[in-house]
Amino acid sequence: MDVETQRAFVRFLTGCPRLPAGQLASLRPPITVVRVPWSPTNPNALPLASTCTNYLKLPDYPAKELMRERIYYCIRECPHGFQLS
Repeated sequence: MDVETQRAFVRFLTGCPRLPAGQLASLRPPITVVRVPWSPTNPNALPLASTCTNYLKLPDYPAKELMRERIYYCIRECPHGFQLS
């Protein structure tokens, strides 16, 4: 992942374009990744980010390449990652 893509992912997850000075260790609240069930009946499920809490809901994709494809889609098309749920 190139630097611009990393920044886009940080922005998708946190709502901020850069990490704090101490990098991931200084992020408050810390990043939480929760795996949610993936279903063939909803094959287009996307990762969801709650930026206020640095919370990522990541579907349990059947293949790493599908997960990578969906994450890249989100950081391109939904750069702020905000969700109310």
